[in-house]
Formats: sequence, C-alpha cells, structure tokens
Amino acid sequence: MRKVFVALCVLVASAGLGMGSGGFSSMGADRAVTVDVVGDESAYMSLDYSNETVDPTDGTKEVEFVTVANHFAEVVDFRIDFTVDTTGGLTSDSSSDPIIQENVGIGENVDGTVTLECDSSSSTSSTAIIDFDVAADGDGVSAKTTANRTVEYEVDCEEATEDSTDQATDDTN
Repeated sequence: MRKVFVALCVLVASAGLGMGSGGFSSMGADRAVTVDVVGDESAYMSLDYSNETVDPTDGTKEVEFVTVANHFAEVVDFRIDFTVDTTGGLTSDSSSDPIIQENVGIGENVDGTVTLECDSSSSTSSTAIIDFDVAADGDGVSAKTTANRTVEYEVDCEEATEDSTDQATDDTN
C-alpha cells in the first residue's frame, strides 16, 4: 500500500507541474486618461492668424499671414511651408521661396509674411488664399500642425490702382 501511496503522490505532483499553478501571465486594467487640448494660440508652438481685408495704398502690401511663438523651454527651429493662390490681377512673391525657416529663442516669435501686389490694369476685388503648415524641431522636442491652416485675404485692387493713378497725376502737376 505504501508503494501505491507514493506512486499516487508522484502522479499528483507531476500533474500539478504540468498544469501550472493557476496564476496568470498578463493582466489588463481600465485607467482614466486626461488629455488637455489647447487652441493654436495656447500651444507650445502657438499660431496667431486671421482673415482680413487688405487695402494696399500703393498697389503693394506685405501681409503677415501667421505669427508663430515659441513656448517650448528651449530654442527651436520653426519651418513654415506655404502656398499662395491669387485671383483678379493679384500676384504674390511666394513663388521664389515658399518656405520660411528660422531659429527662434524661448518666448520669441517668427512671422510668416508674403507680399501681395495688384496688377496696374486690375480693376476688381481680388483674393489671396494662403495655405500653410508649421513644424518645430529642437533638442528632444518636435511639433507639427496636424492639418494645413488656411487664411483668405480680400484685396481691393481697384482702390489701390486708383490711388496709384491719383498719386502719379499729383506728381506731374
């Protein structure tokens, strides 16, 4: 009987080792996560932009289409990529270099600017639509806009060309 008891104990012990201890190898738990989403003007890479009416008095107007501020805790390189579409006799200087890249210190800003110019023969209201995105890179930090931003400017080229003509007439008298 003793041999049967020992054999039975060995059999139970080996079955227990083969089956495992009944513990677990992984676990999942629900946890609450809070993410603060802030607007463009409050972010580490804050963006300030708006649509407006542009009134070029001499047919030319430099427009600041975005101001980007560095709220990171370090100096970063900002890169502003943009395109400009114009209508109604309006042109822009963006075809030469549609990228603005600058090294910006903590708390400092960089402006995205473009020069709009009315064609002298234009006698209509014109528009300039600027699509842009911004990226920041620094030591251990980077940020990029998740989607292009768009600003649209209405430009009264008719008034600008009339002012230019008036000035030219006044200069000859």
